Amino acid sequence: MEENINDKQKSPLRGDLEGLHSSPSGRSGGAAIREELEKRVLVIDGAMGTMIQRYKLTEKDYRGERFKDWHKDVKGNNDLLSITQPEIIKAIHKE
Repeated sequence: MEENINDKQKSPLRGDLEGLHSSPSGRSGGAAIREELEKRVLVIDGAMGTMIQRYKLTEKDYRGERFKDWHKDVKGNNDLLSITQPEIIKAIHKE
């Protein structure tokens, strides 16, 4: 049987989270996600890099006060923004 790349296949790592608007118990949104978190580890993957780019952050923005004298450039280190720009990361997650 020839594999069609357009066929949707469920990955064992992905599970079945498509359209997690509600859970079997009828909960919706954040409650449905919390319910799933009680059962298993979830990996939430999205377009964070694209969302962060909309803020047009500078090297200084990435550094914040804590890393202002760091010996290397940090612009592009999006993980660092959880420390230096937590409000931006929170805003993106709320979108």
